[in-house]
Amino acid sequence: LILNGVEEIFVLCASHAEKVEEHVKNSRWANCKHIHMKILVAQCGNPGDAIRHLNDYDVLRQDFILVSGDILTNFTNLKQLLKRHKERRELDPSVLLTL
Repeated sequence: LILNGVEEIFVLCASHAEKVEEHVKNSRWANCKHIHMKILVAQCGNPGDAIRHLNDYDVLRQDFILVSGDILTNFTNLKQLLKRHKERRELDPSVLLTL
């Protein structure tokens, strides 16, 4: 995410939030000035639950990327995906989701 220009990351933890937060604080990304990372506690069983919790935390102010924590990827086309989403939304303001 960081390598693709993401500047704000919210990590929703169903359990072990303290351990995740400690790991993040000790990671190489902890001292990045242009990255804001926040650990949030929430019980999420599916992507809809995660979006509802993010909305409850009042952090959804602009376009966002929702990624499951059990995914391994290098997101080589993330910038292209975001560009395509923005283009679709310009054509139709009601577009909320790009898969």
